[in-house]
Amino acid sequence: QFLFDAALPTLGVGAVFVVMMGALFAESLMQRRLLRQRLQQEREAKARLAGELDAARRIQMGILPQARNAFPGETRFSVSADLEPAREVGGDLYDFFMLDPDRLFFLIGDVSGKGLPASMFMAVSKALCKSISARYPASLTETLREASRDIGRENPERFFVTLVAGILDARTGELRLANAGHDAPYLIHRNGKVERLEAGGGPPLCTVEDFPYGETTYVLAPGDTLCMVTDGITEAMNERGELYGTARLAGLIERLAREPGEVTPQGAVTTIREEVTRFCGGAEPADDLAILAVRWTG
Repeated sequence: QFLFDAALPTLGVGAVFVVMMGALFAESLMQRRLLRQRLQQEREAKARLAGELDAARRIQMGILPQARNAFPGETRFSVSADLEPAREVGGDLYDFFMLDPDRLFFLIGDVSGKGLPASMFMAVSKALCKSISARYPASLTETLREASRDIGRENPERFFVTLVAGILDARTGELRLANAGHDAPYLIHRNGKVERLEAGGGPPLCTVEDFPYGETTYVLAPGDTLCMVTDGITEAMNERGELYGTARLAGLIERLAREPGEVTPQGAVTTIREEVTRFCGGAEPADDLAILAVRWTG
C-alpha cells in the first residue's frame, strides 16, 4: 500500500511555473532592450538624414545668387528672386549673371520630380546652363540646344527641365527670350499694360534631341518689368483642394500693374509670394515654387 503526497506535484508544478515565468520575464526584458536599441538606431538614422537634408538645403540655396548683393552699384536694371522647395530640397532653379559689362543673362526653370534626386539634377542643370551660356554668349538657341544635350547625356532617371532664359542689354533695353516648355513670362509695362510673352517656345530640355530652339527679341521701355514663375505658383493648392491657377496669377499681376507708382522686382516677388501663401493657408506645399523678376531702368 502506497501513500500519495498531493503536495509534491503541486510544488513541482509551481516550480515549473516559476521557471517559465522567469524565462518569459527574461525574454521580455531582452525584447524590450532590443526594441530600445532599434528605436535608438532609428532616431540616430533619422537625425543623420535630417542633418544631411539640412546640409543639402543649405548647399542648394547657397548656389543660388542673391539679388541684393549680386550687382553692387548697378542702376540700369534691378533683379529680385525667391525660391521655396516643397520639401527640404527641390528641383526649381533660377540664375542671373553678367555675360559682359552690358548684358545680363537670367533664367528660371523647373526639374521634373521633387526631393533630393530633383535637387541634384537642378544643381547640374544650373551649372551646365551657366557654363554653356558663357560659350555661346550671343545665341540663346545654341545655349538651350547644348544644355539639353549635355544635361540629358547622363540622365538615368529621365528627368526633364522646363525653363525660360533671357538676355537683357542694359544699355538699350533689348530683351531676347527663349522658352523650353515653361510658363510664358509676364511683361508689366510702365504704363500699366500687361503682356504675356508666348513666343520663342520649344519642348523641355532633355526631351527632343537637338531641337532648334527659337528666340524672340523685344525692346523694353524704361520701367518695364519682366515677371516669371514656376508652376509651383499656379499649382499651389489650398485646404479645399483648389488650385491657385493661372487666372488668379494673371489677375494679381494686372492689379500690380494698375497700382500707383512703379512696379519693382522686389515688390512683385513679395506680393506674389504673400498672395500664394495666404491662398494656401495651412495646406502642405504641393510643389516647389520660384519667382524671378527683372526690371530695366533705362
